[in-house]
Amino acid sequence: MQYAIEVNNLKKSYNENQVVKGINLQVKKGSYLHFSAQTVLEKQLPFTCFRLY
Repeated sequence: MQYAIEVNNLKKSYNENQVVKGINLQVKKGSYLHFSAQTVLEKQLPFTCFRLY
């Protein structure tokens, strides 16, 4: 199957702090994808929403 987005074992560190630990993601064409994050104050912040063709 072909995906609009495919990510395997994504990792991200800031100095010695690993903040993303091995994310795997497959998004089918025609799907919606929404990114959000939690702040220090425990509030949800929406980043953006994509429609993938």
